[in-house]
Order: sequence, then structure tokens, then C-alpha cells
Amino acid sequence: MVVAVTLALLFLPIAFLVVAQVPSPSEDPELLSLASGAVDAVLSRVSRQNCSVLLLTDGTTSSTTVLRDLGQLVAPWGVGVFEVAVDGQDANVTQAQLSWVVDKARRLRQVSWCVTMVVVSDDPAFLAAFAEWSLKGRLLVWSTRLLAVTRLSLPELHHLHKLLSMTNSMLLIVENNSRPIRCSIIIKLPFLQHDTQLMQVASWTQQQDLKFGGHLPLFPEKFSKFPHRPTFIIPIVEGVLTKTVWQGNESYPEGRRLAVLGPMKHIIEYVSQGLNFSMHTSP
Repeated sequence: MVVAVTLALLFLPIAFLVVAQVPSPSEDPELLSLASGAVDAVLSRVSRQNCSVLLLTDGTTSSTTVLRDLGQLVAPWGVGVFEVAVDGQDANVTQAQLSWVVDKARRLRQVSWCVTMVVVSDDPAFLAAFAEWSLKGRLLVWSTRLLAVTRLSLPELHHLHKLLSMTNSMLLIVENNSRPIRCSIIIKLPFLQHDTQLMQVASWTQQQDLKFGGHLPLFPEKFSKFPHRPTFIIPIVEGVLTKTVWQGNESYPEGRRLAVLGPMKHIIEYVSQGLNFSMHTSP
């Protein structure tokens, strides 16, 4: 019987490896082989001395590729390797195995100072199931980074929008028809127009390494200060700290309007300056 879930833990200088199966050869280059340089470039910029890496694949990456590329990953505190082989497998079995893997990965995250999770797959169903179980299983706290590596196009990744919105996550997309290999690194920013939420922060080629396209860094603190100054409508209830008054008169061009006064409005204005958002108060 073939075991579909593989778990390998590498903590230098001692390595433990269990291999469940080796995928059949394919004419297409393996995704991890194509993206290994870009993944290494990202990790080298974000990993601290107490960071470890958790790698999850869907069974299409051979053990030879995993062993070869693990040596390039920047993970001072070691690497954990998980595999859930989905080829020809019932979807319910995959769901159960992903639930188990997410639980084990969460336990490793809890005993680690700093973790970056790298998920490698071109299977939209696998990525969707991982997104679901990582949220259900509380795998990703804000200090945990997620790098999802794929060759799928953005429209095929719509099921990851919730995960990308709520967690400290990035997409690393390997462009299929690009020679030499080119990778785009994309994040989802909150509180923007739907068509502008996804933003490319960097690109990678072997010749140029990482090239940043704007002011945002890798894994930006997107909830600590809004980068594009969104506007919020804030309802105000009249009370001890707030009152509403009519200002102006009928002779004014804009007519009379209901204005909000009081300490609460000043507090909200102060917060808006710190977090970089504008507001309209609505009594």
C-alpha cells in the first residue's frame, strides 16, 4: 500500500527523511525546480537567524528535487517537509490528509520562533483545500509567512482570495511561456477596489534576481498602515463624547448640513492620521 502523506523534518546537522512515493517522470520541468531560485531569493531577504521553513507539496515534486533544492533554502533553524499526494486520489481522502498535515504544521509553528510556509502546487483543488484547512486549523498567525508557488494564472487562483486577504501571504507565480524563467510576486491589499487589490511587489529572473516594482517590501505589514489611503464611512451615535449640530443655512450654496462635533471625532481623526485613511462621519 502506498502511503499518500509524507513528513520529513530536517534540523541541521541531523536529517530525517521519509519518502512515500516518487512521481512518474514528466516532460514538463517540475515546478519547484523552476521556482527554486526565486524562492531562495525571497527567503534570503525575509528570513531571520531564528527562522525555519515548512515546505508542502502535492506529490508532483520528486524526492530528488526536494533533496537538491532543500540545500538552497535559507532556513537557519531547519526545514520541515510535508507531502500530500493527490494524483488519482479521492477528494475526501485529500481533505482528511491535509487536515492532518495542517495540524502537524501548526504544532511545529507553535514551537518555532519564526516560520515561513512554502506551498508548491499547480493543482487548484489542492490549493483551495489547503487554503480552507489552514484557516480552519489556525495554521497561519500574522507572524507566520506563507509563500504559495504555482504556475496557475490569477483567474485560476480566485479561491485563495480569502487566505491572501486575512493572512501574511504572497503568491509566487512562475510564468509558463517565459524564457528565461520569470516569476511574479503578488500580494493582496485590503480595503481597495476589487480590481486593484492584487498588486505585484516584485519580479524575479535569474539574470536580474529580485526587482521591486514599487515602494512595498516583501510580506508588507498591510494592516498596520494602509498603503493607499482608503476612505471609510464611520457611523457616529450622539452621546457624552459626541454631539451633532446643524451648520450653515438655506442661503449657503450647499445648504445646511449635519456636522459631528466632540472628542470622539478628534480621536477618530487622530487614528486616521496614524493608519493613513480618510473618513466621512455619518450621524
